[in-house]
Amino acid sequence: MDQDGPRWTKPEKYVILCNIRQTPQNTITIPAKMCQYFPMRKEIEGRNHRIAGMTLLLVVFFISGCRSFPFFSEEESRKRQTIATEKAINESIPLQKLEETCRNLPYFRDRTPSVKAMSQKKDELFYYYQLNVSSKYVFDAVKTFMTENGWVFSSENDGIWEHQYNYENSTYSIQVTQGKFGTDDFATNCRLKRPQDLDKKSE
Repeated sequence: MDQDGPRWTKPEKYVILCNIRQTPQNTITIPAKMCQYFPMRKEIEGRNHRIAGMTLLLVVFFISGCRSFPFFSEEESRKRQTIATEKAINESIPLQKLEETCRNLPYFRDRTPSVKAMSQKKDELFYYYQLNVSSKYVFDAVKTFMTENGWVFSSENDGIWEHQYNYENSTYSIQVTQGKFGTDDFATNCRLKRPQDLDKKSE
């Protein structure tokens, strides 16, 4: 660099950008140590091209049917949940017994769930139904059935959006809920009170 002032240089990947301020009287040259380094034009253009390419790819992705993926399709997500839950149940005798117990309830035993799901610990099963009947009929029938079969009524939760009845025995707890779950209006979930039972391969 000459003593007259900073020069423009082009290293391999960067250019040196020096800010110059002009006044009516003279031109002020900023010292070299105050210059800023910026990527060269070619590198900037290349980066812009890559961004444009990725944007175009995303647009094509959406147009060409991204809705088939579970995080874009609720129906696909429900199917995947059900398949994964059924697979886990088929591989576990305790879960098979839990499902048998949870599905054997009035108004539910004769209907196929819209969705089957499972807790992360795999100790609780969830079933969602479209019953389109009065919650009173369902809850009364379930209460009678549970009482006759030795279940204990534990609690009732009457919220703004949901109405729940909870039952339990020495092995399981069952919750029957009337609410709005997408297109479903009822749900049952059954939990093993002793998660260690999941380790049993057979009985």
